Amino acid sequence: MKNLILTIDDAPSTHMDKKCAFLLHHSIPAIFYCRGEFIPSKEDSLVKAIEKGFLIGNHSFSHTSFQKLSFQEIVNEITQTEELIDRCYQKADLQRPLKTIRFPFGEPSQDKENLHLFLQAQGFQRLSCSTQPIDTSWTIDTLDYKKKSKVNLALLEKQLQKNHAPHIVLMHDFSFSHHVFEPTIRFFLQQGCHFLDAIPYFENVQ
Repeated sequence: MKNLILTIDDAPSTHMDKKCAFLLHHSIPAIFYCRGEFIPSKEDSLVKAIEKGFLIGNHSFSHTSFQKLSFQEIVNEITQTEELIDRCYQKADLQRPLKTIRFPFGEPSQDKENLHLFLQAQGFQRLSCSTQPIDTSWTIDTLDYKKKSKVNLALLEKQLQKNHAPHIVLMHDFSFSHHVFEPTIRFFLQQGCHFLDAIPYFENVQ
């Protein structure tokens, strides 16, 4: 049996409620990595997701590559989004279990050392099965961010065959690719995959 951790980038969208309902029906936990710019207009959906037990992570405010930003601009992107996420946890009246981040496009900043120290000081944790020192990488890319999204079964099967315990699955909360979300999850279930609660796999950043 392959163990998977489901991560969903670029939330919240107009389809977040539907995704959460489908995942709950199948008892599948997930991490929604949220863009700060999307949160104010979809705050109710994010609060509901928190109430239902989904973990919320930081995916920056504007999704601008950290390669293109100064260190202070990166700090602002992260801090703005943190404030919005914290507000949603407060509205849900639940304690935030941990802080996690995925960099836009998975790209670190030019100033890796200072960014690492900043995130460490802010209490961010890393997913122990990630290949990156602090942000969450992935081992299975569903390619659902492509404009003409479809379920590429051959690609998914190939990625599943690689050894990684557990695999980290990358999906997105875009409206244009919502139609491939459920079929992709069903494929993993049909392959006998088990989706794990990610929280026990987090550790303090060193």
